[in-house]
Amino acid sequence: MTTVFDSAVGMKKEGTFGTYLAPDKFFEFTEESFKKSPTIATSQGRRYGERVRRGDRRVATAWDVAGSFTTDLLTKGMGALFEAVLGIGSSTLIPANTAYQQLFTPAAGDPVSSYTIQKSLPFVGGAAQPHSFVGMYATALTLAIAAGGIPSLQTQWAGKDLDTGQAFVTPSFPTASELYSFTHGAIVVGGTLTAPTATALATQTGGVLADVTDFTVTIDNGMSAGRRYLGGSGLIGKPGLLGELTISGSLTVDYTSNALRDAFLAQTDLALLLTFTHPSTIGTGINPVIQLVVPLIRLDGDIPTDNNGQPIQLQLGFTGLQKAGAQPVYVVVRTAETAI
Repeated sequence: MTTVFDSAVGMKKEGTFGTYLAPDKFFEFTEESFKKSPTIATSQGRRYGERVRRGDRRVATAWDVAGSFTTDLLTKGMGALFEAVLGIGSSTLIPANTAYQQLFTPAAGDPVSSYTIQKSLPFVGGAAQPHSFVGMYATALTLAIAAGGIPSLQTQWAGKDLDTGQAFVTPSFPTASELYSFTHGAIVVGGTLTAPTATALATQTGGVLADVTDFTVTIDNGMSAGRRYLGGSGLIGKPGLLGELTISGSLTVDYTSNALRDAFLAQTDLALLLTFTHPSTIGTGINPVIQLVVPLIRLDGDIPTDNNGQPIQLQLGFTGLQKAGAQPVYVVVRTAETAI
């Protein structure tokens, strides 16, 4: 028996596109939207004596499989999601320690990795019902944090098919996993950035320790639609192809200086470093850390306006751009996990 709380989302990287593998990584998701939806076509041919379209003239011409799920940011389990979206990941033992650093950067070419994602939903007063989505590939992620809140990570997916014939896999979760919060975050905009390495965190000096109240960033792979072929039952036979990678986001900043206003007006090249550092320790004197590093951004938005007697804030967007000699974006995870 189950309760209404016994939903689950888990995933496993596939060896062959669209071939089911039982999930072995599960996530404490806050929302999900995985679906299989048809494209329906109805013949426009007219038949004498009938005013209503016939049921035998309505057909499914294609099936779309897509969805997303959102999880709170935790000290374990996040690396698999960053790798799925960005494409390239490594896990390296930090020298003279037992903790690991994972480093993620964008893939340089196709094909992308595919995954089986199983979501399980409970009958009302009954057993868990597995829905296994195969041939799923990650198209985008959004990382967000609001004042006084918990950082969230949403990943978006598209894929091949829904398989309802696979067995329910009982979820298992990492032990000693802890939650990041707004209190663990810090952000620096501008200054001189030193990019992360396989074992060293990114650092940034001389920038603005921005008075940020909320922050959102989206990394989108610009995927083309998956490829469909005759004989494929309207399902995609190959995953989408990587397109133009876009990095965009927004931040809300208290108006305490003109540094960001002037950077917007001058369209100054800036670097952005967002860091969450958990107070617990792993290994020897190492804290769990998640960093988002964008070596080159330009600000969008406007100059500040009056806020009707309330503290004035800057509402700024930003766009990540390619900087010579650097990756357009890095994600770093320091964790007690030995593998991604």
